[in-house]
Amino acid sequence: MLLTHWLRNLAHMLQRRATRRYSSPARRRLPNCRGIHEVEILEDRSLLSVITVDVATDELDGNINDGDVSLRDAIAAANAGDTITFNPAQMGSSTIILTLGQLTIDKSLTIDGESNGITIDAQGNSRIFTIDDGNFTPDQTVSLSGLTITGGNDDFGAGISNRENLSVTDSTVTGNSATGDGGGIFNRGTLDLSQSNVSGNSAYYGGGLSNSSTGTATVSSSTFSNNLGQRSGGGIDNRSVGGTLTLNDSTLSGNTSNAGAGLFNEINATTTIRNSRFSDNYTSGGGGGIFNNGTATVANSTISGNTGGYGGAGIHNIRNLTLTNSTLTLNYSPYKGGGFLNSGTATVTNSTVVNNTGYYGGGIYNEGGTTTVRNSIITGNISDNGPDVRGSFMSNAHNVIGNTSSSSGFGGTDDIGTNPADVIELTLANNGGLTLTLALVDSPTNP
Repeated sequence: MLLTHWLRNLAHMLQRRATRRYSSPARRRLPNCRGIHEVEILEDRSLLSVITVDVATDELDGNINDGDVSLRDAIAAANAGDTITFNPAQMGSSTIILTLGQLTIDKSLTIDGESNGITIDAQGNSRIFTIDDGNFTPDQTVSLSGLTITGGNDDFGAGISNRENLSVTDSTVTGNSATGDGGGIFNRGTLDLSQSNVSGNSAYYGGGLSNSSTGTATVSSSTFSNNLGQRSGGGIDNRSVGGTLTLNDSTLSGNTSNAGAGLFNEINATTTIRNSRFSDNYTSGGGGGIFNNGTATVANSTISGNTGGYGGAGIHNIRNLTLTNSTLTLNYSPYKGGGFLNSGTATVTNSTVVNNTGYYGGGIYNEGGTTTVRNSIITGNISDNGPDVRGSFMSNAHNVIGNTSSSSGFGGTDDIGTNPADVIELTLANNGGLTLTLALVDSPTNP
């Protein structure tokens, strides 16, 4: 009996202590971390690697350790940031003929063909490269160098279709054909094209390059030649509503289109041109060298030997254009504006317009637009209807103008009626700088 009573009292005492311990509001509580496991996400520590292509065969067997690695195998096996090269002993200057369709790159990757001179040929059966991870955002960085990309065929971007951040260096894009945009290259991401040749491609828009409304393209030290844009932009078409193009130290020559044979800059697109040359391009419409329907800036450039069937053989501007330190010469239109046809807003500064031919306005024809001219030479052009200038102009002084009989707006400090031989050489030559120019004659008449 005594033992039972003692056990009962002990149980009650322990119960009271437990109640006080867990219910006391004054008791300091520690964080309840007992039994909790934390997971820390570490950065990717995978090592970047170089994958070497051994064979020109187009195959995909999933094995890159058998000494029989194709370019398609290498692209599929590569991790983001890897580099693909070509075995010089086994590949040499090989041609890879695509038999399994286009090559798709959906990760950051470098393909370096510099030491081999690798050609990739689709033989008209597919596009060559698609650069796209599928998320509509340019967040991958891809570099192609030392490649010849040819024989591509697709609705757009027959050579390359890019939606990422792409650089193409020391490469040739040639002989590709698209029914829509971009025979050579169609860019919807960011494109940096340098030291490359884009030639002999065709498309409806942008035979060499079509830069879309979401695209930003920079072209440096490159050549666009003998490309065909059936509708517009034989060499380059900078597409409407946001396309941004920068052209540096480059040549567009021998391209053909219905409009803007060298370059077509569409409505609301922006183009900046520096130290470049547009020569011997042909259009049956307007703008043998350049057709501008957006905003264009041309500086330190030469536009020569172009043909425009409708007009503006050198430049046809219908929006906003600034021309600075540039030369227009030897351009021909059977209709309007041998050198320059303007129906938009144009500013011409420190520029030379000499020896161009047009039925109306051999040099510059201002057709209902606003053309402001300063410190420029416009003389020695050929036309029976306003040889040098035709239409109404605004002079900002210090111009040398040959014949003003079909124009208004020049006078004051302008020099009128000047013989071109007194102020300028009529043959393009290397007078310093990156483009051929017309040298000034040492004369007090020069502005």
